[in-house]
Amino acid sequence: MRSSLRFSVIIPTVFLSCVSNANADWHLLRTDLTMSEIRSPRIERGMVHYLDQTGFETTTPLDQVFFVLPSERGPQWEYTFAGSGTPALIHLTDDQRLQAQIQDNENPDLLQFITEFDSEPRTIPLDQLRSLDMTTDTQTPIDNNGNDTIRLLNNDTLTGFIESIGESVSIDSDGMIRTFQLNQASFVQLATDATIIPGTYLYLDAENRMRSHSITASTSSVGTAQSLIFQSDTNAPTRSILIEFEPQRFAGIEMELESASMIPLAALTPESTTPTGDRSWTQSPSTLIEQIPNSGLNDLDLKAPIQLHYQFESPVSRFACIADLIADRWSDCELIISAGSDSTPLVEIESHRLNTMRDQVEISIDLPQNTTELVISVEPGINGPIQDRVILRKPRLLIERPLPQFE
Repeated sequence: MRSSLRFSVIIPTVFLSCVSNANADWHLLRTDLTMSEIRSPRIERGMVHYLDQTGFETTTPLDQVFFVLPSERGPQWEYTFAGSGTPALIHLTDDQRLQAQIQDNENPDLLQFITEFDSEPRTIPLDQLRSLDMTTDTQTPIDNNGNDTIRLLNNDTLTGFIESIGESVSIDSDGMIRTFQLNQASFVQLATDATIIPGTYLYLDAENRMRSHSITASTSSVGTAQSLIFQSDTNAPTRSILIEFEPQRFAGIEMELESASMIPLAALTPESTTPTGDRSWTQSPSTLIEQIPNSGLNDLDLKAPIQLHYQFESPVSRFACIADLIADRWSDCELIISAGSDSTPLVEIESHRLNTMRDQVEISIDLPQNTTELVISVEPGINGPIQDRVILRKPRLLIERPLPQFE
């Protein structure tokens, strides 16, 4: 039977010498939500070293960083495995993602697989698995209402309780056990809960995301890392395996911190979208494509006049973005940021006049304590609601949150 598991947490020490493409642009996001374009980052002894836009070497403490990621997704990698099985992208409950081959296993409560870094198969309990993707395209998660789900290649979907997964998958659906070859399915999703485990996560090829420590990488030599993995024996200490990878495969690192998290604003749905000025209708904001792979930071395209009202379950403490006016002859508007909470009314925090003379502004502001409401308005200027289009570049929020305790 699937059970509730407890894990040990290792807060990693990271040593990263040089990334895979020293001449490419990379992005560094700090825990105060400020972001920099950087080159040639390396991490050692708890510090991130990099060249800033002027070419000077600069440092930032690792515990003040959310991510260091390249601006472009790397090439598709050809994976080779020591064993046989059905290829799949494994997505674990701690958000690790591993390219692997799924193999048959006698214990129905365990998933057996082998990655390209393994010399022999490993197993994990099924309740540490979020999904399996057997396609080359990223699958959209299924709203399964608390049920396990199998999506077949013909797009038929079955829901119920998955009994076992190997080179075949069995599901109890409406009291009937159905079994399919795993290669007949495109996606398998389990009704397991995501678990945030603090540490450093290493990206390889923009597909693999591995919780790791003691990372080394170089533009001229093979990289290594100690990859932390779940284990089937919950009484055993957390273990790691040494992995080696080609330098061009390195695709960044991301930190899961104990006390705070970055939330992309574009990933949230406004509580309401209303017009401002004398308009009775406005277009909903549109999301522009992610420009930093694996960051989740999309742009928001606002066609004014418009007001977005967001509400949050947990307090947010900071907001940041760059606001770009797509300026034309008559463009003139005011961008207003307001914040409030259940117990305090909305108050204006910051406002900026945008027109052909000043078409861009960087916003990085602290929000009042216990903020659970954020309102972003684009109001018409002296020329009325004409040609006022504002794009919020990579809007992001800082949420203070305690992590679950692990032993």
